[in-house]
Amino acid sequence: MKNPNDATAEVFDAVYRSFHNEPYYLRELKFIQSFFKPQAKLLDLGCGTGRHLVPLARAGYQMTGADSSIKMLEILRSKLKENHLQADVVESDAASLPSFTQSFDGVICFWNSFCEMATTQERALKIFESVYQSLKKGGIFILEQSNPETFNPSIIEYHSRFEDHGKSYETFFHVLSYSPETHTSVSDEKILVREKNKPIKTLQTTITQRWWREKDLRALCAQAGFTKIAFYGGDFTPFQKPTDKLILVAKK
Repeated sequence: MKNPNDATAEVFDAVYRSFHNEPYYLRELKFIQSFFKPQAKLLDLGCGTGRHLVPLARAGYQMTGADSSIKMLEILRSKLKENHLQADVVESDAASLPSFTQSFDGVICFWNSFCEMATTQERALKIFESVYQSLKKGGIFILEQSNPETFNPSIIEYHSRFEDHGKSYETFFHVLSYSPETHTSVSDEKILVREKNKPIKTLQTTITQRWWREKDLRALCAQAGFTKIAFYGGDFTPFQKPTDKLILVAKK
């Protein structure tokens, strides 16, 4: 299955730097680290270009990254080399992870990666089962996504412009269709790259996302075998009321 992010991978970091809320990003990392001892073995599922993997590797965790985007992983490998960091990088579909030689202390899946990977009920369950099999007894799965209870997935739309090293990256993102039965959106993403105000490249892709609710994730946990389940909100405290983020922490 071709990953739709391959089409825009070369500009991903530049485009999404404008979404990189540094204080929140540091809280994400602190939240992850609160569940694992230093040097724990972690799998970053849907690792992309290494938003979480690179700083966690720098912090001493034994990292493995898995993603089905060849282009994203090429960028990640370059980052690891440039920063003199060690990590295993695996091209793999999340629904059929390879048999790793060692089990993991934890698996993380952040930034709506799960919504893109788990576009059907069948794929979602296969991902949960693959994660469960990859964890040690007592291992922890942390999954983060936007909470569909706090926004309307049928009208996701944004327009951003970011300048970096003489180039500008203008992004247009909007929903093409939405199924209320499956909570699935299909969106168009177009990125215009300009240099000295002259267009030099247009990149475009179609992104399918299924927006999972708390009760859906609970059901998937139960089916896969997880028994200890907790939910946290966007403030990284136990889930009390709907917030913009839905963070699942499940223990094997």
